[in-house]
Amino acid sequence: MMFRKKLLFAVTLLSLCLPPLSALANPFSCLQLPVKGEAAKYLHDLQLCNTAESPADDDTRVLAVDKDKVLISLGLGETLTKTISLQPHSDSHEFKVEQSFETSLTIMNEGPHMDLLDWQHHIGDWAELPRKNAVTFLAHEVNNATFPAVTTEEIVAAVAEESAKWAKGGYDPGELWIIAARNCKAPDSYPCGVSVSKVFFRILVKAAGQWQQIQLIEVKIPMGC
Repeated sequence: MMFRKKLLFAVTLLSLCLPPLSALANPFSCLQLPVKGEAAKYLHDLQLCNTAESPADDDTRVLAVDKDKVLISLGLGETLTKTISLQPHSDSHEFKVEQSFETSLTIMNEGPHMDLLDWQHHIGDWAELPRKNAVTFLAHEVNNATFPAVTTEEIVAAVAEESAKWAKGGYDPGELWIIAARNCKAPDSYPCGVSVSKVFFRILVKAAGQWQQIQLIEVKIPMGC
């Protein structure tokens, strides 16, 4: 009996120290991204692969694919410390990948928050990603709180418009977020805040001596929990 109790205690202690099974299940998996349009002339497909710093999250998924853009929603527990791997038809072309980002304003109320994703944004410059080899590129996390100069009145007006959208969708927050917005002296003044809401990757190929964009990957970043 004593042995069984010790064994049960050891198993319980071990379970508390282990990460969730979802994190153990293929943490270095790759998200296969189909290509269409111009990209299909040069690539079979491409992969967005996890690393030790960014294990897989079950909520990460592909939302849409069209001829020149792939839209991805990133899970809350995942980061952009990843590799982008191209699968070209041949090794006769040179490729590069560039990264940019977009910031948005959010209004916080302890846990809940309102993200103004359809309002003003700051758009970062394109920056070329370092490469692991000719077709594998190293993406990275982006932390930036740059935002256009806006007044409290403009923030309140934007929040009122977003609140009206929520009401039409079936949830009427009343004056809750408008009252909160009146306390924002600036975009980065609590209860307002600014963070990255989207990250973009564009894939370019050198054709006839000129760099040509053939694919855009747009990643939606969760702004809070």
